[in-house]
Amino acid sequence: MLNNLFLLLLGFAIGLSGALIPGPLLVYTISLALKQGVKAGIMVIWGHFFVEIIVIFLILSGGGLLLNSPLAVRYLPWIGGAALILMGLLVFKKSFHVSLPQESKISIKKYALVGGVFFTAFNPGFPIWWVSIGTPVVLKIYLTGLIGVIFFMIGHWCADFGWYAFISYGISRGKSYLSESNYRILSQILGLVLVGFGVFFLIN
Repeated sequence: MLNNLFLLLLGFAIGLSGALIPGPLLVYTISLALKQGVKAGIMVIWGHFFVEIIVIFLILSGGGLLLNSPLAVRYLPWIGGAALILMGLLVFKKSFHVSLPQESKISIKKYALVGGVFFTAFNPGFPIWWVSIGTPVVLKIYLTGLIGVIFFMIGHWCADFGWYAFISYGISRGKSYLSESNYRILSQILGLVLVGFGVFFLIN
């Protein structure tokens, strides 16, 4: 039980260290929380969890070798970088015509989950993190048994969920202080940030 508690805390610490680093998923969460409120922002993380469950399954079934292959290491950052640039340009273009929206419950789960999946799967830093940190740690823990991996991932996901829930709540509450022009400027900034992340991964 002590070992499982340690793995839970280890997963939480590693998860929080990754969640605190600004990335495309955080930018999308902020954007969606502004548009549809705290619930939409929180739902994004469930899309993130969905992708990570698939990754864990692949690692434990031998697919970790695929993530660590030279082909994946070489081309996944390029594909993800291009996708982020395209999405950022679309957000920037639409920002000139958007109006400050009211919180809506329409399609929150659908778009938030899909966005969470997209900005996780096409984040160039995601496979890099799993190759360099996630896969070795999970495989080492797996030597002690599957239950250890479960405790580790629960801790990891608690960190992700707690941080993004906190961000979503803060952004959603602060939305009432935004003017129409400031909202458009913020949307433009978010779009350019996504483009910046994409360019960064293409040139590095």
